[in-house]
Amino acid sequence: MYRLIIADDEKIVCRALEHKIQNDVEGVELLPSVHDGVDLIKSVERYHPDIAIVDINMPGLNGLDAIEMLRMKKIGIKIIIHTAYSEFEYAQKALKLGASDYLLKPGTKEEIVDTIGKICRELEQERIEEQKTQRNQAAANSLQELAESKWMQSLLLGELDEECYQKVCAHYRDIVYGGVFTAWKIALNKETKEETDSKEIRRIERAQKSILDTMREICHCIGISHKEIVYLFLIPGKELEEDKQYEDWVLETVNFVRRRLEREKIETVIGVSRLKREKKTFMRGIYEAKTVLQGRDCGGVAFFQKPEQEKRGIFLEKYAERTAALLFERRTDKAICDLKKKVETAGEVEGEELDARKVGALSYLFDLESKLHILRENAEKAERMNDVWTTFREIDTMEKISKWLEREIYDMDQYYFGHKTNSEEDEILEKGDSEFIPCHREKENPYIRKALLYLQELYGTDLSLDDLAGKVGISSFYLSRLFKQEQNVTFLELLTNLRMKKVVQMLREGEKTIKEISTSAGYANMTYFYKVFKKTTGFTVGDMRKYL
Repeated sequence: MYRLIIADDEKIVCRALEHKIQNDVEGVELLPSVHDGVDLIKSVERYHPDIAIVDINMPGLNGLDAIEMLRMKKIGIKIIIHTAYSEFEYAQKALKLGASDYLLKPGTKEEIVDTIGKICRELEQERIEEQKTQRNQAAANSLQELAESKWMQSLLLGELDEECYQKVCAHYRDIVYGGVFTAWKIALNKETKEETDSKEIRRIERAQKSILDTMREICHCIGISHKEIVYLFLIPGKELEEDKQYEDWVLETVNFVRRRLEREKIETVIGVSRLKREKKTFMRGIYEAKTVLQGRDCGGVAFFQKPEQEKRGIFLEKYAERTAALLFERRTDKAICDLKKKVETAGEVEGEELDARKVGALSYLFDLESKLHILRENAEKAERMNDVWTTFREIDTMEKISKWLEREIYDMDQYYFGHKTNSEEDEILEKGDSEFIPCHREKENPYIRKALLYLQELYGTDLSLDDLAGKVGISSFYLSRLFKQEQNVTFLELLTNLRMKKVVQMLREGEKTIKEISTSAGYANMTYFYKVFKKTTGFTVGDMRKYL
């Protein structure tokens, strides 16, 4: 049954149309007719008809203007223009406004019946298509929910389902920014704690569903219920530019859901993982959220804290002073040999422990370079500005850490003290292993030396190649060519490498906020700073700070 309304300022015309429709059109319910555009809009908003037969020439608000206002309000209704005007411009405007048909007065009974019948068939077809679309969407949603459920189950079992993870990523694109795992348990009241009947079980199940449904109202969320615990992976997206913000965001989000549940007299205890930025840490995240719940029965929110026994000193901490002393005494072979033994003794590791040792090795190099810079005699020589990051990003074993450190120490030794290549390095060069060839072999160009000194002083400003070339006293084209020939990097690469080195040093000192560090390094835009840091170092700012 479809609802139809007639709008015409002539009441006799309305009665004639009503008579024809009542006697000759099936499946149509007639609504009270109206006689101007304003009343048409009010009746459409009140009764929601499917079809309207509208006259153009009505007092006050005419038919075409009324139709235009209905379209502006995005009210879906089939319009039949019924008018004595036969001018083309009226028909053209009516069609532009989405009118389904245009009938001239006085229309015959057959024309009216055929037109309404045709529109009813269109409505029926649209209804069928909409139902089909809804069924397809429901099926797609069901498949997506299945993929999400399987992915969460795989994390619980410790075996990541990569296929389901890719489907999750396709649906939640902000997952690339990471997320937080939460584990929810219903805290039973003393009166109901001993109850195990079906009524109490159903109450818990309803509460678990309510947790997931309510959370999805305020953020992207993936959830699963497993053994009376609801696991939710919350995806904040770009909201959390700084890792330290996540606790405030989680508390605000989680407490919103808790308050909703408390209205239903449902108390919850919630465990929250640390912020997880990368796929490889997700399994650890769901474990952390689950671990927090152990032994907790009272309602509230608890964040995972890394156990004290997991905390270790920074890898190679305070070892740089010994290496610097050996290099100053021209005992490079001894320095390298001792360092290799130190790395080998530490043993092979992977995952977060390897990341921690990578950052420890980086910190060691920066300490060593700082000490060598003080020990050198030539005060006009700039700090070494080679690219440590390319190799650093690719390190995935302790052996690669050892080789990387060996190469960097040889390079520092030659750069700061000008020591000749030792026997072990000669052997490397004879084998043609370019990975370990020191970067500084030729005498430094005076323009390059001057440019590096200025760069070291001005890296935190909005510095361009033209600015730097002007200070050095040569053209930007020539300076760019010198950087490429003698440093094997572009100006932008050199500036970025230096900035990231300074950022890490500021993170180690721990005296500035991330925003202050970003600004000090020459990045006014925090989002861009995070992207450059991750691309250059392979670590997020939060992870780098954690390991330092």
